[in-house]
Amino acid sequence: STVRDIDVFDHNGDAYPDLFLIGNNYEISTQLGRMDAFHGLILRNDKKGGFHWLTDPELSVSGPARSLVRFGYNDREYWGVGINNGAPVFLQLKTGEE
Repeated sequence: STVRDIDVFDHNGDAYPDLFLIGNNYEISTQLGRMDAFHGLILRNDKKGGFHWLTDPELSVSGPARSLVRFGYNDREYWGVGINNGAPVFLQLKTGEE
């Protein structure tokens, strides 16, 4: 599918930037169908110039995600994900080796 927004952050506290990607595209011709197989992805920096895909069963952003913002509330960090023509999704930011 498509990537629509990326947040750069340090997921595991190693001082190397990791990436959170969101996307999907529902606004496409009926002949091709939706591009809706993407449910979000965290890429962890391998400190050698590459990234490794983290599998997180709790990370699931369905729908045509368009925007991503990280924010703090009550001493916790969250992501707000804007969904085109839908309600936003809020995810609690997990950090560390989990």
